Amino acid sequence: MRALILCNKFPYPATDGSSIAIMRMIDTLLAANIEVSLFSLNTQKHFKDANALKTAYADKLSVISIDVLTDITASNTLANLLTGQPFHVSRFYVSEVSKKLEALLQKETFDIIQFEGIFMGPYLDLVRKHSDAKCVLRPHNIEYRIWERFIKSEKNILKSLYLQIQTRRLKKYELEIIPQFDGIVPISDADKKFLELKVLKPIVTIPCATDLNTYNEAPSEKANFFHIGAMDWMPNVSGIEWFLEKVWPLVLVKLPDATFNLAGRDMPNSLISNKQKGVSVVGEVESAEDFYKENGILVVPLLSGSGIRIKIIEGLSYGKAIVSTTIGAMGIKLETNNHIIISDSPEDFANSMIKLFEDKDLRLRIGKNARALAKEKFDVAVLGNKISEFYNQLF
Repeated sequence: MRALILCNKFPYPATDGSSIAIMRMIDTLLAANIEVSLFSLNTQKHFKDANALKTAYADKLSVISIDVLTDITASNTLANLLTGQPFHVSRFYVSEVSKKLEALLQKETFDIIQFEGIFMGPYLDLVRKHSDAKCVLRPHNIEYRIWERFIKSEKNILKSLYLQIQTRRLKKYELEIIPQFDGIVPISDADKKFLELKVLKPIVTIPCATDLNTYNEAPSEKANFFHIGAMDWMPNVSGIEWFLEKVWPLVLVKLPDATFNLAGRDMPNSLISNKQKGVSVVGEVESAEDFYKENGILVVPLLSGSGIRIKIIEGLSYGKAIVSTTIGAMGIKLETNNHIIISDSPEDFANSMIKLFEDKDLRLRIGKNARALAKEKFDVAVLGNKISEFYNQLF
């Protein structure tokens, strides 16, 4: 079986949640002996050297990368208001990409063409015209629901009004295009349940896979706190702002010498300039693996979003003790106080952090259980068999 993966940004090296999810999907398909080709936009903002992926995967993967400019500017955001299209999606439609995709489809034949998110949706008609492949959507999130939650916390009136317009357009687009696919592969059961109410198409949950052979166990020996994530994703930013304003001061009352290390690319100036006691804003790190190993207790204070938290899967795989909000752990069947600790109010979140800080045995037990769960539920071999069966059912 031959599969073509379509992406709106180049996923290697995997430095953020969506890139990790895409690369893990590729690993999952390869584990199922599916021949994989990658066709990806390579945006100026997230530009990466495609040759690095070609070298890393050698003859295992065919790679096509197209350099594009999709920057968000004041002029194109305002001009978009006249089009009626959701700017989140329309900015990824580029005529040069259409031409190269058409040329590829005329030259090669695929059994499955998988769209990694709705942002590649504008190319669906072209794919249908030039290929008989089954078209599969892999939604990383229900995108409009993220923005609906985010708008509630937006204090700038003009920005809020603009986002409301875009979110309404995004919702309309998302709910109209999803039923046009032959199959849907959400990454969380929560999104699967939501989608089953909206469409009558084959749906299976395939979470972000992990290969524990590539994760050296890094138990939470150290009693400090950390977070890592792409800081150009607004839910990450708003969650960390809530954490620093509402939770961290409560932690310091009981643990005045506690430390919190914050890592991630595209760190906003508002966080870079943070001078709170015990807080160290690291920014982008050269090695996420080293950062996980050097730190103890992972905090995931998300207040919005859907899909599945890749950082949670990463934390489970390393055997970390984790404190998360309910939304942060959404999409993963975890038992609080067994695989993770779930807390939502500032007081509960702070108390959970303090409990893990003071109880090393609890940290290590939760981390050990977390890693065992990752092996059972998210292993590439297990998920490879599952998605292979799903693909075959589409024919």
